[in-house]
Amino acid sequence: MRDANKDLESFSYSISHDLRAPLRAIYGFSQILSERHRQALNDEGRQYMDYIVSSSIRMEQLINDLLDYSRLSRKPLIMNPVSLRKIIENVYSDYQMHIEAAGGKLEMMNDLPGIEGDETLLRQIFSNLIGNAIKYRHPDIPLLIKISAEPHLNGCVIRVADNGIGIAPEYHEKIFNVFQRLHSESKYPGTGIGLATVKKAVRMLNGSVTVESEIGKGSIFILDFPENSCYE
Repeated sequence: MRDANKDLESFSYSISHDLRAPLRAIYGFSQILSERHRQALNDEGRQYMDYIVSSSIRMEQLINDLLDYSRLSRKPLIMNPVSLRKIIENVYSDYQMHIEAAGGKLEMMNDLPGIEGDETLLRQIFSNLIGNAIKYRHPDIPLLIKISAEPHLNGCVIRVADNGIGIAPEYHEKIFNVFQRLHSESKYPGTGIGLATVKKAVRMLNGSVTVESEIGKGSIFILDFPENSCYE
């Protein structure tokens, strides 16, 4: 399985690089057609042109996410004592406008532990989890994200909970696979790589990630880091 994952990462990296040039050409020329010759097209032609432009943008995001996923295992780990509170506060600042626009809030317990880890990986983990909580929020309930932690031996368990739309039990493992999407692009835009990135980053820190969730009752993502990785 490990060899298969490495092959997939290498394949994704190579394909993503090879796709960038032709994709940019498609996007560039379709934009020129859309801007300069839009009036020469009928309604159906303009609609098709808009599809090409929007699909090119989505493909660019997919390639970028694939490259980010592949690069995780290619970069050297820089392990240092890291403040989880600082990491989460930095990620929150990136999403603050979106959370407040949704009438939501993020709550952190006061005594979040420090962790021996790679700051870039940890930032990606919490960025994806908080970003998903915002994206899959319940439309009729103010968004609430809660982050808590508890020690076990010399490790720790960190929980990222939300009150969003939830995930059916049969998908609790599948959502961590690359390209696994549970909803249509029109309803919840995305590439299906975010949670795969979370799983890979946590694994590189010798931890594990699982989810507890039910439809309509929110989700709790559980990050379990091993002995000698966390400290007060």
